[in-house]
Amino acid sequence: MKHFQTIFVLLICGVSVFVSGCGSGQISSREQKAITIAQNALREHKLKLEDFDPPKVHYDTNDQHWGVTFWPKSRVVDGDVFVVIDDKTGKIISASQGLAPLQ
Repeated sequence: MKHFQTIFVLLICGVSVFVSGCGSGQISSREQKAITIAQNALREHKLKLEDFDPPKVHYDTNDQHWGVTFWPKSRVVDGDVFVVIDDKTGKIISASQGLAPLQ
């Protein structure tokens, strides 16, 4: 009977963690906005989103800027694309591919 109680408590804890999701896979609307702005920058420069892995996003709390990095799926692409976005204005501060400004 003691083992049944332990298993039951573990089961309830597991279901709670599964339902809550622990925040995994959840992104804020501000982060989604930064991703969308960065994706639009790629499209404007005639780059195809399907040539890149899903973006990696970082928020710099000191500067209040988003950094969005797109890593190429293959070596055919000229390098990673990095877009820096001002969190307050939503404007692109800089965009580069490899070591050069995004053309």
